[in-house]
Amino acid sequence: PATATSAATSALAAEPTPAAAATPTPTPTPSPAAAVPDGGVMTNGAVDAAAAVIDDKIMITRNGKRIPGKYVDAKQVPKMVNKVKVREYVTQQRLDGELDQLVFEMLGELMKFQERARIQDPTKAKLRRRLVFGLREVKRGIKANKVKCVVVAPNIDEGTMAGGLDDVVNEIITLARDAEDCHIIFALSKKKMGKALGKHIRVSAIGIYSADGAYPLYKSVLKRLEKMQAEA
Repeated sequence: PATATSAATSALAAEPTPAAAATPTPTPTPSPAAAVPDGGVMTNGAVDAAAAVIDDKIMITRNGKRIPGKYVDAKQVPKMVNKVKVREYVTQQRLDGELDQLVFEMLGELMKFQERARIQDPTKAKLRRRLVFGLREVKRGIKANKVKCVVVAPNIDEGTMAGGLDDVVNEIITLARDAEDCHIIFALSKKKMGKALGKHIRVSAIGIYSADGAYPLYKSVLKRLEKMQAEA
């Protein structure tokens, strides 16, 4: 009997143990939100946590910009070009092709003289700038009573949240209209304003400190503006 028991034990030990079933590794599914269309212009950084989702199609970021909701989880999103040619802040003046041309030529002349002065003496040129561009610089110049004319593009991107682009643009317009002897002109577009300055960037606003070097063009711009306002 002992021999039989030993033989049975040996037979059991010799039987192969069934292998545990392998757990299948799930294949990661790429998130459609992280996809970026071919040819998209990229922006730095992910969508911030303060973004507010309006619905499945639209969301608003912290600074009030609207982007498609499918990019809410994306690390990078394409730059959204504003398709609205004329925003609602364009008031008390209609857009005009002749005015656009005069403004374009004036800005080009002023920038040419400013760049020439910068090359000759950068320190002196900074103290005697003819113009500044960008919402922050224009706003600063108006508050310092240095700006005599503000040119605002009629197609600045939307930014509807508190402190967003809409608030900044409206503040600049209000400051310019309340300032003494400061004209405000709606002309060109962001892209054309950048081109007028000889730059491959989009410019939202330009503040003119001095018309030195382009005074005849500056007077022509104001004359055309006054005629348009009289006809309104």
